[in-house]
Amino acid sequence: MKGMLTGPVTILNWSFVRNDQPRSETCYQIALAIKDEVEDLEKAGITVIQIDEAALREGLPLRKSEQAFYLDWAVHSFRITNCGVQDTTQIHTHMCYSNFNGIIHSIINVDADVITIENSRSDEKLLSVFREGVKYGAGIGPGVYDIHSPRIPSAEEIADRINKMLAVLETNILWVNPDCGLKTRKYTEVKPALSNMVAAAKLLRSQLASANKSRKEVKMDLSATWVGSPYYVVPKVLRKHYGPECDVWSAGVIIYILHSGVPPFWDELEQGIFEQVLRGELDFISEPWPSISESAKDLVRRMLVRDPKKRLTAHEVLSKEVVAELKAAGATWIQFDEPTLVKDLDSHQLQAFTRAYSELESSLSGLNVIIESYFADVPAEAYKTLTSLKGVAGYGFDLVNETKLDAEIKSWLAFAAQKVVEVNALAKALSGHKDEAFFAANAAAQASRKSSPRVTNEHVQKSAAALKGSDLRRATNVSVRLDAQQKKLSLPVLPTTTIGSFPQTMDLRRVRREYKAKKISEENYVSAIKEEINKVIKLQEELDIDILLNFSFVNQRNDMVEYFGEQLSGFAFTVNGWVQSYGSCCVKPPIIYGDVSRPKAMTVFWSSLAQSLTKRPMKGMLTGPVTILNWSFVRNDQPRSVTCYQIALAIKDEVEDLEKAVVCMTSTHQGSHLQKKSLTGSIRCLLSWRLTFCKCRKKSISYIKHSNSFLQIIIQVISKRKNTNNNYSNIIFVY
Repeated sequence: MKGMLTGPVTILNWSFVRNDQPRSETCYQIALAIKDEVEDLEKAGITVIQIDEAALREGLPLRKSEQAFYLDWAVHSFRITNCGVQDTTQIHTHMCYSNFNGIIHSIINVDADVITIENSRSDEKLLSVFREGVKYGAGIGPGVYDIHSPRIPSAEEIADRINKMLAVLETNILWVNPDCGLKTRKYTEVKPALSNMVAAAKLLRSQLASANKSRKEVKMDLSATWVGSPYYVVPKVLRKHYGPECDVWSAGVIIYILHSGVPPFWDELEQGIFEQVLRGELDFISEPWPSISESAKDLVRRMLVRDPKKRLTAHEVLSKEVVAELKAAGATWIQFDEPTLVKDLDSHQLQAFTRAYSELESSLSGLNVIIESYFADVPAEAYKTLTSLKGVAGYGFDLVNETKLDAEIKSWLAFAAQKVVEVNALAKALSGHKDEAFFAANAAAQASRKSSPRVTNEHVQKSAAALKGSDLRRATNVSVRLDAQQKKLSLPVLPTTTIGSFPQTMDLRRVRREYKAKKISEENYVSAIKEEINKVIKLQEELDIDILLNFSFVNQRNDMVEYFGEQLSGFAFTVNGWVQSYGSCCVKPPIIYGDVSRPKAMTVFWSSLAQSLTKRPMKGMLTGPVTILNWSFVRNDQPRSVTCYQIALAIKDEVEDLEKAVVCMTSTHQGSHLQKKSLTGSIRCLLSWRLTFCKCRKKSISYIKHSNSFLQIIIQVISKRKNTNNNYSNIIFVY
């Protein structure tokens, strides 16, 4: 039976996090709490523990200059959660939503025994880093089918996908599993899909055993011929380069063919076609072009410009038509989401942005236009470009109306509405009418927070400060561990397992709701959950899955951070603290306001109960520290790395408890490891999340009230600008 926990980084990243200490310190506190849980699971006999870090990618700073620093303490936090487990205890982690090819060496440093990824959703792109020669000695489960699609893949289709993986990965490290948890599927889809997965694994085991060939012997040779039709090749590709603008060229070729029935560049020989492409001369004289509209010819002409910098972008090609359709349908407001503005855009990219909206200017006439950008601050040059656009009615920001948050903690926070009040107070102060009561209340809130015993936990602080190099790695290397684990688990070639939750039934949701409302007793609640555990275990055994997963606590949670955050100290939860994640997707992250610790075991009871119902290995499941960090609002009074280490220490405790219990594997989800990826290069000191906290800087998090000193600085800055020609009358500053 596999124990299952949420990692400290994911808990942190899916929470509103306190800002009176670095996020890294809070994460370490969570990690220590998870560490206690892991140890209890191990004591209970759980020798497979999965620590989910689904949000590890979400926390990766968008600015490139900050990424290495974040990855350093994020990886440390995860390693803290399981640094004390025995060699025979197998630690799994799952990282969903993650294209981590660019930071594969940090992923390797996580030092999990098995890592599972959503490869099937990426059409094998996540395997490209291994094709390029990166060596990964631990187990890897790339995901053999996409559980987010309701389509049930056949055993043959899954076997074909596994064969493609075997061309890249060694047989002895490849695991067979879905690409993510199964909660998005119906039970009528789960059983046949998993059945086909197990059948495919068994088929290939048989074939590998009978053929007795190594991966190198069956690996296909790659040909050196051109793939696809040469008519669509792009000049830049012929020069050994590729970029998004190449797609626009190929689309232009298709549009040309759709209008005329012939390709724009033709020759009897392939080389002749390439020469025509490089010349880029278009024929709009021959039939039927004289009868085709000028607008169509103009579109093709501008999509097939040889200079990619002058070529239309996909945004420019598509937006005009979409805007026209929305306008015809009666829309009076249109919102454009432009999160790419938070990146370090060069002058060419900013010019393209301006050009795109200039192209749309006539189409947008008569409409109210809003532009949204999120994930990080908009850099100064991009902000100038954004505010210079004509016809834009406004720029969005979040509003929060929180009614049930703890009064003391609420006094430390400032959401968008409160920040408008702060800006108003600044404006009054600048005009000579300083609201002394407002600034006094602000100072009192800061003092309250700084002195509150709810914020600082001396034991957690000492534990995080005492971390040393040996705490950040397992005692033995992965090859030795895998041998020990194989002797204990006796797993077959291509072992099968699942990643996360099964679907939550309506009955289960009803039981959870009634228990929270205190309409049923704890005894009845545990009985209902036990029945659900038994049902899912029997299903996995019937499907002949090798490593089982305990879905009990997973099916009791709203998301993989909330469940753990509710059991860790230093976390607070809101009722109305919704923020826009992307597009129409909104989330309600928890708030990490204080030092993170684990008061008691979080998953050991359920994992031990699950293991008692089967003789097969059961995997524990945890969310990793980086994902917890990245899916939370994180305190800003200490480095994020310190917070992440705290979370990691909490997860470490949980891992050790799981190991002491009955779980033989632990999987730590780090799906947001890349989701905090930095987009710009402005903050150089965030290159490395170190245990030496003196190299870490404090970074303000938007939900925490600004101190008086900060407000005074803003007053001084704006005062210096009062006599400039800049017009700030229509701008709301939201920090």
